[in-house]
Amino acid sequence: MSKKVLYYRQQKENKGFNIMELIYLDGEQKGQRFQLTPPGISIGRESDNDLQLLVNGVSRYHAMISFDGKDWYIEDLGSTNGVFLCDQKISAKEKLSPGDTIGIGNQSFGFSGEESNNIPSATDVTAIIENNTAQEFSAQEHPEEQDLASEIRRSKFSIFSGSQKNSNKGPKNTKRGKLWNLIYTLLIVTLPLVCISGYMLWVKNKEAKNKQETVKPKEHPFFFYYEKIETASDNVFRFEARIENDVIKFTIDDLKYGRHAVKEKKVDKASIERLKADLKKISSDFAKLSNSDTNAPDGPVEVYRRIDLAVDGKFNSVVARSSTTSFEKAEEAFKDFASLDNDLRVGLMTAQEMLEEAKEFFTLAENHFANYQASPKNIRLAIEKYQAAFNDYDFFEPKPKEWDICRKQLEKAQAIYKKMHKELYSNMQQHNKMGNPEEASRVCSKLMELLDPKSDDYQKIRNFKIEFDRMSKAQKTKKRK
Repeated sequence: MSKKVLYYRQQKENKGFNIMELIYLDGEQKGQRFQLTPPGISIGRESDNDLQLLVNGVSRYHAMISFDGKDWYIEDLGSTNGVFLCDQKISAKEKLSPGDTIGIGNQSFGFSGEESNNIPSATDVTAIIENNTAQEFSAQEHPEEQDLASEIRRSKFSIFSGSQKNSNKGPKNTKRGKLWNLIYTLLIVTLPLVCISGYMLWVKNKEAKNKQETVKPKEHPFFFYYEKIETASDNVFRFEARIENDVIKFTIDDLKYGRHAVKEKKVDKASIERLKADLKKISSDFAKLSNSDTNAPDGPVEVYRRIDLAVDGKFNSVVARSSTTSFEKAEEAFKDFASLDNDLRVGLMTAQEMLEEAKEFFTLAENHFANYQASPKNIRLAIEKYQAAFNDYDFFEPKPKEWDICRKQLEKAQAIYKKMHKELYSNMQQHNKMGNPEEASRVCSKLMELLDPKSDDYQKIRNFKIEFDRMSKAQKTKKRK
């Protein structure tokens, strides 16, 4: 006979004592009860605990509630967040009393039941166990001793079996009793199998879900704001750039030279990552800067600079009117980043520098355009330089006369490029149909000069050329034979 059975019987014999329970005070199971049985229970997240708690703040093996034969105790099993008894964190084994509250992670319990002075000591319980063990097979001499499972079975199925008096009436009721005994036996055998199968299926689905919902490491937001204002007696120049994740928006205002622009564009990921890497190197020092560190003079200033930086979980906003190491490094990192973008880099140039650059681009474009018939690549290079010059002139308001000249030349070059591309592609197809792969390969070479080497069309024509070269070689080998 088990110790738990004897414990329940001893409670019956010692009147005034009720089974101790844990009552859920909050959460999804609020109001439900969990009975405590000797020698005690373990509580934690793992499934092999007597009481499994799947709530936040609970460790794998969090706490133990134990019975010493007289009193109930609770102890912390080395959990991360601790065990709280009546809102006080415990550091050692503590005795439980009815009405106590227990906090384990985000779950709160009430300890319920009535204590009794008649509870047997550990020695008495041992004696009862030994005495009843010798008698448990003597059912005829002690008919009042019945197995706990029989008691549960009788009470559980009384709704079907009728009262105890009716169960002894005639053979009809005896047959019904045998039938229900058979049903009960089948339930005892099959129910555990069903439960185990269901549990295993639940665990499998949970593991699959956990794999799909892989927790991604938290990414800190990236933000960069740069502003520069230069003042002179006859002009005010302002440049502003804002980068959030992979989008940049910038503004240029130049009162004297009429440069005004507001643009927004996506930036390639590689450039953003390089900028972030450079800024992370100085993020700790930059986060410690204050405006007073820049030794700002009183009154109007010639140059005003401001940087707002959020990177690697750190943020600061600094206005600088003099040199500071981390501020200068942040500004230099942005200038390196801006130099890779044709639109963005002009914001870091003076009006005179921009006009000189535009003039230089236009001169190069004219030279390439004049020699486009010598090599197809010259028309491509002419278009690139015309476009760069046009972009520089486009920042000015009103537009300088060079802007309109550049626009017209760009349109002419683009029309010639389109015509050349169409003719060369048609020639390549024609030579291929006529079974002349050597000439088709030669045309491919001209097309590759015309196209941008970074473009998909360039790679496509290159693959055609490789195939035509292979076919031409095969033809020549066949002719020799």
